[in-house]
Amino acid sequence: TRLRAMRSSLAIAAGSATAAIASYYLSRAISKYGAKGFVRLIWEGDHLEPNVREAWDALDGLEASAVPREEKRLEKVEIAFETARLNSVDGSDDQILEQYPQIKKDLSMVSYRLDKVAAEVDSVQSHGNAEVKRRKKQLSRTLVGMMER
Repeated sequence: TRLRAMRSSLAIAAGSATAAIASYYLSRAISKYGAKGFVRLIWEGDHLEPNVREAWDALDGLEASAVPREEKRLEKVEIAFETARLNSVDGSDDQILEQYPQIKKDLSMVSYRLDKVAAEVDSVQSHGNAEVKRRKKQLSRTLVGMMER
């Protein structure tokens, strides 16, 4: 009887600990995703609504491929411009662009592509999701910073 009582106490303690841990993780998930998001996570495997997931994935794609690609192109143009500036005796920026039409052409192409990427970011619908809005704003700021260089 004494051994049986110890086993029951141990089983109750283990069950209580399991319930406490489960309720902790459950409350954490609900506070992170909200009740709807938590149910969607359990039921569909994703805490975001499908239209928000689509917007999120579109921003991921732009951030992972388009922005770094244009960053590299912009750096190449900047290096070419700085090299031309160093080789110039006494030239202003406008004179350098007149002397090196390829730099001017490359710069205008980078500007066009950055505008195109910015338009793609603007075309992503946020669907009222604050996190998507924040990411759009952050990506737009990055693009504006690149345009100002």
